[in-house]
Amino acid sequence: GPLPALVGLTSSDPVIKELSGVRAIAKVSLKIDDNITRQETGEIIFSTGGISGIPVMNMSRYAVRAIDQGRRCSLSFDFFGELSRDKLKTMIMSMVYGRHVSLEKALVGIVNHKLLDVMLLKSDNKGLDTDSDTFDPDALADLLKNFQIAVTGNTGWENAQVTTGGLSLDEVDISSMQTRFCKGLYVTGETLDVDGCCGGYNLQWAWSTGAIAGACATYGKLDKARVLG
Repeated sequence: GPLPALVGLTSSDPVIKELSGVRAIAKVSLKIDDNITRQETGEIIFSTGGISGIPVMNMSRYAVRAIDQGRRCSLSFDFFGELSRDKLKTMIMSMVYGRHVSLEKALVGIVNHKLLDVMLLKSDNKGLDTDSDTFDPDALADLLKNFQIAVTGNTGWENAQVTTGGLSLDEVDISSMQTRFCKGLYVTGETLDVDGCCGGYNLQWAWSTGAIAGACATYGKLDKARVLG
């Protein structure tokens, strides 16, 4: 059935609240049943309500459908997509080498301070200084390259930009937008099983199908002179 799409995703992981307000550029992977199904790169936004940003919203249709089907769903974030894991570790070591301060101070600016705090905590490096024998740069680099959050839902219809699902195109004559099963019934826009990514594509689909349906319902065919004139 119809489900919200181009929508933020939610998680029961308490880390979401800790990261509220953080914006970051990341390569985002959507995993369904542990298999990577989609990847997008761009700015992501963490809030108390969930995770959004264009990469997440573009993949939301697949996550929402998977969750509706009872499948396991998660997001993986790579905050240094331009660097290999080994090069990131080298950068981390260069930032701490010869320093006699806390890791928080040595690594300031590598990522947002809230995000750094979470990364240090989850890699068991929280509260350590650069001289600590237990500092684990490998765990920190791994986490910055593959930070996973389980997805459990979405931010709801009121925050969705479009609908995924609807009447199959097989049931419609695309030249007129008239349904094949009921003469005189025209269907347009997101009531059809068509939805696109961010960028105005869904608006254009609504306008184009609306113009075709309106013209055909009124004149019996699409007359561009009348519609555009």
